[in-house]
Amino acid sequence: MAELQEVLDARVTMLEAALAAERAARLSVEQERDRLRASHERLRLELELLKRRLFVAKAERVDTTQLEMEFADTLRKLDALGGLVPAGAETHDTTTATPDSPGDVPAKPKASPSGRRDLKKLPLEEVRIELPDPVFEDLVARGLAERIGCEESSTLLYQRGGLRRCVTARVKYQVKGPGGETTVETTPMPPRTFPRSLAAPSLLAHVIMRKYGAGMPLFRLEDEFRRDGCSVDRGTMCRWLEDAGATCGASVAHAMRAEALAASFCIATDATGVLVQPIRTHEKGRQACRRGHYFVLVADAGHVLFEQARSIVPAWRPTHAG
Repeated sequence: MAELQEVLDARVTMLEAALAAERAARLSVEQERDRLRASHERLRLELELLKRRLFVAKAERVDTTQLEMEFADTLRKLDALGGLVPAGAETHDTTTATPDSPGDVPAKPKASPSGRRDLKKLPLEEVRIELPDPVFEDLVARGLAERIGCEESSTLLYQRGGLRRCVTARVKYQVKGPGGETTVETTPMPPRTFPRSLAAPSLLAHVIMRKYGAGMPLFRLEDEFRRDGCSVDRGTMCRWLEDAGATCGASVAHAMRAEALAASFCIATDATGVLVQPIRTHEKGRQACRRGHYFVLVADAGHVLFEQARSIVPAWRPTHAG
């Protein structure tokens, strides 16, 4: 019995060793199987990608050979049609052009009007100013010249009740020379506030007063002029105001300042500190406000001036103290 037990124990030990070896082999095979499956999946994906790049992209390409064949076929048909027309026959179209015919070429759209506006077409009351030349009028009285008409130009003026069309008629004269030759002379153009401007001084004064005196925005003035029968856009009025401020306003303010410094006995001054925001640019970052001073100058001659300075010392210097 003892020998049999030993044989059985040896047999069990051997079987257990064989089972462990089989299990290790099976585990190794399963790991290799998993690696092969992953590799197979990668290869399958690469194959699908290659197929898509080869076949799908090829299907989207244009077959130039096919296009050449179709173009050659079209050329043959055109040559056949061209042979039906005799060599000496006229090739221009002899069909009558009617507005409803399908072969009628549509007319080009009219270009938007440009240049100076024709004020004579506006439904405005007209004020005519005729400008003769005194020298040529004397020649007309002596029989050495004669009137041959007028050269007219139109501007917009403002009178109580609305806009008016101001027609400036400069008289033209035909002057006879001592040798019998004749020349044509025209009355010179009178000076204007702004050259080549449609606005007369009365209209400029009305726009300035309504804008700054009454505080009316330009778009409301635009609507008001449109109701009067003449459309003056806000951009044009803005340019008028800019020109008036840059010329008349600046010159008047400088003249007031010069007179106040030269003729005033006493100038009362008050300075107020202000913060001036910096000019924002893309290159610089956020900056702090700089300090400045705002001066009010009250001259005894009747002028009140305002001036801004970066320092507390103003840029002006009185000519004499009082």
